[in-house]
Amino acid sequence: MSSPYPALLASLLTAALACCKPASEPPRSAAPPDAATTPWLAERDVGLAAPSGTILVDGPVTDLAPGADVPPLVGELAAPGEIDAGPGAGDAPDDVVAGGDAAEVDPSVAAGDASLVPLAATSIVLPEELVAKVRAAPTARAEDDARRLNRTGLQKHRRLELEAAIRDYQQALDAWPGHPFSNYNIACAYALTGHPDDALRHLAILAVVGDEASRDRLLSARTDADFDAMLDDPRFREVTGYTPIYVSWSPGLDKRVDAQRIATALHGAHLSARATPTAWETRYDRPTLLVRPNDAVAARAAEEVRAAVTLGAIDQKDDPSLDLRRTVVLVLPAPPAAGAEAAVAPRDGDDRPGEVSAPAVGLEGDARAFSDLVGVRLAARDGGTVQKLLLKPTGFFEWEVATPDGGRTLRRGRYAVRGDALALDYREDVQTPGPDPTAPEVRFEEGKRSTHPFALTSAGLTMDGVTFRLQ
Repeated sequence: MSSPYPALLASLLTAALACCKPASEPPRSAAPPDAATTPWLAERDVGLAAPSGTILVDGPVTDLAPGADVPPLVGELAAPGEIDAGPGAGDAPDDVVAGGDAAEVDPSVAAGDASLVPLAATSIVLPEELVAKVRAAPTARAEDDARRLNRTGLQKHRRLELEAAIRDYQQALDAWPGHPFSNYNIACAYALTGHPDDALRHLAILAVVGDEASRDRLLSARTDADFDAMLDDPRFREVTGYTPIYVSWSPGLDKRVDAQRIATALHGAHLSARATPTAWETRYDRPTLLVRPNDAVAARAAEEVRAAVTLGAIDQKDDPSLDLRRTVVLVLPAPPAAGAEAAVAPRDGDDRPGEVSAPAVGLEGDARAFSDLVGVRLAARDGGTVQKLLLKPTGFFEWEVATPDGGRTLRRGRYAVRGDALALDYREDVQTPGPDPTAPEVRFEEGKRSTHPFALTSAGLTMDGVTFRLQ
């Protein structure tokens, strides 16, 4: 069977360095709530050996990260129901046979704010026995075991020991089948190791569980680089609500900066949005949402765009010219519009403010080259040490260093460009392995500042003796 992912192997190798974005739950120790967590790696778990579902949706989907050029389509989508299981998996997908022992993912299970709930993948079918298990409340012992095993899996995950991490996640799920973080983490590990069926099964389990933590994980999956190799899989689109969104502007007035700010705000609201490099071909006098017709995921994304930005009254029109590479386009009006700033309501656990500040990069000359590194994941590897760096267009950054002994340093805060150096103001969390691998020593320090000279090369950003490359 021909693969719908011709560049899967290359993308997996690339994604491995940028792997994992945990939004992990608070540790059950005296450490500060976020001292032992990582923003790039949520707590995850391994599968329950349940058959994976099949979703029949037409067309490929391409991720559109802010600031990137429009990527070309890679290859052709396989026939409905066909999937590329990736290296090490079987030659054919596991088809789900409907019957008395199966249950569909129920879109009504997820309670709470409907604007935060992705479209449920009603065509993914899970066995009733599995559905009952994941919805059952865990015992206190099972909950503790799942959290402990998930943490050990995370340590291996950060060292890129993905197969070993999957085994720990699976044991965590054996203890507590509905643990949201273990299900999400194992989905990420399966995605990175080329097993999209297994990854999608665990994302579908999150839809079945339907609590707030599970819904948040599904929203995070839309912009999580761990799933980059699955963005062309229509099943991923249906279960997470992922869809590519553009922000553009009417001809006659360059609103590139406003478009980039709004795209950044939407990305922070778990929508895969980016600004177009040029103005839209049609002029609009009011903010206008263009939506791909007869596309339920795109229609839902348009609702989320309305909830995430404040632009006054927004018109909405169907646009038959849009396809699955570009399903929703927000076009800013031609005349200057007061209040055309994007604002995202802060959510519990979000480490970024609701308002969107101007991009921190405003240099002459090198600014354009440096801006190529803003809003994308960068990674560096020096021996067994892996570093991951994300410079957000909003002026915030995340910088993680993982050492072979299991140690981890995480810096999160603001950055600014000062000549040929990055000036950082941040909180630093340091995790040091101890005799007990499940109880590392954790310390943190607020208000740290440092300056790091950098050089731009054809390979990427060289800083502190290592080169961070685009992922």
